[in-house]
Amino acid sequence: MSFARISALAKAEWLQFWRNKLLMYMAVLFPLGMPVFMFFVTGGRDNLTTVAGASHYETFLLMTMMLVQFYSVLSMITTRRDEGVLKRLRTGEALDAEILLAICIPGAVISLFSGALLIGVFLALGVPMPENILVIALATILGLVISSGLALWTSSFTRNAEAAQITSMPVMLLAMGSLSTFRPLFANAADGLILRIIDRTPFAAVFDVSFIGWSGSTYGEIVAESADVAGSAGVSLAIATLWAVAAVVIGVKSVKWDTYR
Repeated sequence: MSFARISALAKAEWLQFWRNKLLMYMAVLFPLGMPVFMFFVTGGRDNLTTVAGASHYETFLLMTMMLVQFYSVLSMITTRRDEGVLKRLRTGEALDAEILLAICIPGAVISLFSGALLIGVFLALGVPMPENILVIALATILGLVISSGLALWTSSFTRNAEAAQITSMPVMLLAMGSLSTFRPLFANAADGLILRIIDRTPFAAVFDVSFIGWSGSTYGEIVAESADVAGSAGVSLAIATLWAVAAVVIGVKSVKWDTYR
């Protein structure tokens, strides 16, 4: 792979991303605005705990993975395919992996910058310092990789940019249902089987790693007053990593390079 080619392609994708005002608003306002809004709605300075910080950052992860990375990659690759851009790019020197990676870079860069900015905002508001910033960063990166892979896979059965609004819904619903504070609602369904299945999904693993990075425990452990933090952290990280690898492999192999027309 050539760094020069990836940089050139990523710069072109960034210009397209920048010119799409709707994508820019979604990429900046919602991921940053929603956690800050939730901070004040749920008590603000009267609820300055690591659990609150972990929950609000998890909200940011949900928004940035879905609205910034997943949907932007899905819509951009579908549009590029329908316009014949992907097919023309393959006739040049660029490798398939370089073309796809360049499409994923703009949203990922914005997401990482927004995540760092949000942590700074929370610390300024008085939220306790996260237990491990590196673990939070790792969770964010894994989430972006998984979202990108699922976007590539979803594009294979998305006929056009308009259809992306429909084909993206299952992934978005899975992500929302995987939130740490939402999963306990499934605890009594089918004797806990649904909860155990959701706990092994990619987004649930990412959220658990993020929650551990900020608070030192998963939300489920805090509720259950469990002390097996190290064990759960290793399991969640392993699951998220395996899902990231699987998502990328399946996504790259399933990409449709030519239009449906």
